[in-house]
Amino acid sequence: MLWGYKRYLIGVIDGLLILASIQLAVWVRFGQLANWTSIYREAMIVSLVMYLAILYVFDMYNIERIKNVPDMLVRIASSFAFAGILLTFFFFFFPGGRFGRGIFFIHLFLSWFLVSAWRLLFSRLYRFTIVKQKLLIIGAGKSARYLMEALNSDLSEYEIIGFLDDDPRKQGRQIDSSQVIGYISQFDDIIDKIGHFTAVIAITRDRRYRMLRDILQARIKGVTVVEMPNLFESITGRIPVKHIQEGWLLFSDGFLLLNKEFIQRFKRLNDVALSVFLMAALSPIALISSLLIKLESRGPVLFVQKRVGKDGLVFDLIKLRSMYENAESNGPVWAEQNDSRVTKVGRWIRRFRFDEIPQLWNILRGEMSFIGPRPERPEFVSTLEKQIPYYYLRHAVKPGLTGWAQVNYPYGASLRDAEIKLEYDLYYLKNMSLLLDFKILLKTIGVIFFRQGSR
Repeated sequence: MLWGYKRYLIGVIDGLLILASIQLAVWVRFGQLANWTSIYREAMIVSLVMYLAILYVFDMYNIERIKNVPDMLVRIASSFAFAGILLTFFFFFFPGGRFGRGIFFIHLFLSWFLVSAWRLLFSRLYRFTIVKQKLLIIGAGKSARYLMEALNSDLSEYEIIGFLDDDPRKQGRQIDSSQVIGYISQFDDIIDKIGHFTAVIAITRDRRYRMLRDILQARIKGVTVVEMPNLFESITGRIPVKHIQEGWLLFSDGFLLLNKEFIQRFKRLNDVALSVFLMAALSPIALISSLLIKLESRGPVLFVQKRVGKDGLVFDLIKLRSMYENAESNGPVWAEQNDSRVTKVGRWIRRFRFDEIPQLWNILRGEMSFIGPRPERPEFVSTLEKQIPYYYLRHAVKPGLTGWAQVNYPYGASLRDAEIKLEYDLYYLKNMSLLLDFKILLKTIGVIFFRQGSR
C-alpha cells in the first residue's frame, strides 16, 4: 500500500534530505545549526522549492520513465547541477538572505550526495519489495513488441505473465522473457490459473467479435482491461502512432485545450511579452554572433527558410546563419549531428541555441509560439505525411521554439526519428496544459546547458 504513494513518499524524503543538507552545511561552516527564524530562512525555502521543482522537471518522480540505475544517477546529477546554476542566478539578482559561498557549495554537494544515496536505496528496496502489477497482453504482434520495449525498465512496476494470440503459429513462441501461453478463447482458464491481473489489448486491427466477447466476459469477472496505447502513453510520454486507430483518437481523453479561447489568448499574451523581453535582453548576444558570422564566412547574417506552420500554412522562419553559403545547392537534406556544412561559429551558436534568437520575431508576428512542435520544411512534410500516420495533426497548433519532443528526444535525422518525435508531439497536443508548458520551458534550459535533446 505504501508503494502506491511512492511519488509523494520520494518527494517528502527528498525534501527532508535537502533541508538536512542545509543544516549540515551551516554546522560544518559555523559549528551550529540554522533555524527557520535565521537569516537563511528565505534561502532555505527557495532552495527547497528549486531542487524539488527541477527534480520533477527531470522526471525523477515518474519511476516508469527511469530505465536503470545509471540513468537515474545521471538525472540526479543533472538536476542538482541545473538547480545550482539557477540558484546562483537567483541569489545574484535577489541577494537578501542568500547563503554564503561556502554554505552554498557544501549544501549543494551534500544534497546531491544524500539524494543520490537515498534514491539508490529506494531503487533496491523497490525492486525487491514491490508487488508488481501482472500484465497479460492480448496479441503477440508488432503492437505487443512495441509495448514490451517501453516496459523494459529495471524499475518497472509491471510484470508480463504472457501473451494470448489466436494465431496457431505463435503458440509457445518466446517474446523477450515472456511467452505466448494460449489462445484468446482460453481467457477463462487463465483467470482461474493466475488470479488477479490486467489485460492489455495490443491488437490494433482485426478485432473480431468473438475476441471482444471473450475480453468483455473477462472484464465482467473482474479483470482490468486497458488498451495498449493508453498504457504506452502513461509509461513513455508518447502516443504510438502506428499502433492506434482514428477511433482511439476520437474517443480518448485529452485534446481539451486546443481550442479553448481563454487559454490560447493567455498563451499569446505570454508569447508577446516574453518575446519582447528576450529580444531586448539577448540583443547584445545576437549582435556579437552576427559580427562573428560575417567575419568568418561570406553570405548574409540571417538565414530565411520556408517552414510549415499552423493549419499547414507556410511561413518564413528566420535564423542566424550557421552554415556556409549555398550549403543546399544540391537540394534540401536533413541536418545531421556533425554536419560538415556547419561553420565553426555556427557550431558555437548552435551549441547554445543562439541561432534561434531571430525566431523571437516569428513568435511576435504570431507565426510561432514558444511551446509547440518544431516546424518542418514543406519538402519534408509532404514526404512524412505519406509515410507516418497522423503526421498532419502536428499542424493543429502553432509550431514552437521548443517542444515536448525537443526536450525528450536526442538529435535525429531519419524517418524513424521523425516518427518518434511525432509520438511526443501528439502527447503534447493531447495533454496540453500551462503546467506542461512550464515544464518544457525549464527542461529546455537544461537541454541548453547539458547538451541533451534535439534541435
